[in-house]
Amino acid sequence: MLKYILIVLVIALLVALFAVQNAVQVDIKFLWWEVPRVSLVMIMLSSFAGGALAAFLLTLVKQIRATIQIRELSGLNRQLKAEIERLKGETRDNLNKSG
Repeated sequence: MLKYILIVLVIALLVALFAVQNAVQVDIKFLWWEVPRVSLVMIMLSSFAGGALAAFLLTLVKQIRATIQIRELSGLNRQLKAEIERLKGETRDNLNKSG
């Protein structure tokens, strides 16, 4: 976990350094959108934040799926343990009856 936090902090520092060194005004054009005179710092920071948010959401979806699968497998595990105990009891009963 600490390794992950350090990596994120290094990336954030690099993005901040890049943004500070490139604090110029640029025009943004994308498809039919046009935004004139936007600070490159704002573009960089919003792009970084958007990427971080997308990564978080994708990780969250994966974590939710894993949690659901763990719950299903835990329930199956409990059922199988109960079945094993039932069969052990039947085996003991059959051995006691025949022996």
